[in-house]
Amino acid sequence: MAAARERLVEAHAKNSLASSGAEVAGPGLAGALIKVVGAPLALMVDAAMLLISAYILRGIRVDESPDEGRDSDFWRYLKTGVRFVAANRLLVSLAVAVGSWQLFFQSAMVVQIVFATRTLGLKAQAVGLSYVALEAGTVLASLAGQRISRRFGPGPTLSAGIGICGLGWLLLALAPGNALGVAAFALMLFLFGLGAVLIFINFLAIRQAVTPRRLLGRMTSTMRWLIVIPAGPGALWGGWLGEHLGAEIMPGFNPP
Repeated sequence: MAAARERLVEAHAKNSLASSGAEVAGPGLAGALIKVVGAPLALMVDAAMLLISAYILRGIRVDESPDEGRDSDFWRYLKTGVRFVAANRLLVSLAVAVGSWQLFFQSAMVVQIVFATRTLGLKAQAVGLSYVALEAGTVLASLAGQRISRRFGPGPTLSAGIGICGLGWLLLALAPGNALGVAAFALMLFLFGLGAVLIFINFLAIRQAVTPRRLLGRMTSTMRWLIVIPAGPGALWGGWLGEHLGAEIMPGFNPP
């Protein structure tokens, strides 16, 4: 078990690499497939691939022991998870750090597309192309994240990821409304992809490493809602700031 926990960062990095690779290759392959066979047949191929994926997952055998409680007392489990997290200073610190990052991320996401389209004048195709830089950042972090974490430690690497995201947002805030601004937008997305992966592969690994196996599910559910709660206020705050201090948001605008 100890050896397995020591490889948590590696496992999450590999999982992130698989997800990033699919996100990079998927849209391009989908576009090519639609061009060759048309949208209806492309959807049929997509459905068939999902069925194949389900069949592959069905073949995975997992050896796990049922919880000793053997009941379904949701509220008792919820309280157990909350109490465990609240009593662990490291988990509380992680929840505050990543929850704060989530708030600022949602704030930035609301206005960055408005900035790109209105201030920089990018068309939808150019915005989509810029997001290739984000996927490049996630792939790079997935490939190098384990080595970086091993060299500097999971905690410092997580902090560096937050700093890298902040640097990207600051860069975009200072960007001029010309070609340099367009380059800054792509670079911001690259830095965000790089930083976000460094954050989460270490965040997930640290919280799992300090949690007993029987409490992993309850800890995970508690930590998830703790870091997701700031998302709503963050989006509202970003919209308010964009409307009053920066890029104007038209009534009815729905950020992606």
